[in-house]
Amino acid sequence: MSDTVEFYENGKQRPFLIVDSAFQPNDDDLISIKGKTYNVLGRSFSVDYVGEPLKAMRCNVIVEEQA
Repeated sequence: MSDTVEFYENGKQRPFLIVDSAFQPNDDDLISIKGKTYNVLGRSFSVDYVGEPLKAMRCNVIVEEQA
């Protein structure tokens, strides 16, 4: 099974990046994605993949690009 992390820009409805990972950044962490630095504003978790082969849990991470 694979956990996923989905990154959403603050205020947007669709993720701009989905990765297979169990790593979950904490609030206020800085994260570098494709050469840009983002601040983690918050995160939530979903178990809506339960019962689907090869998927387990999803972490939704809300980020804001640093100026």
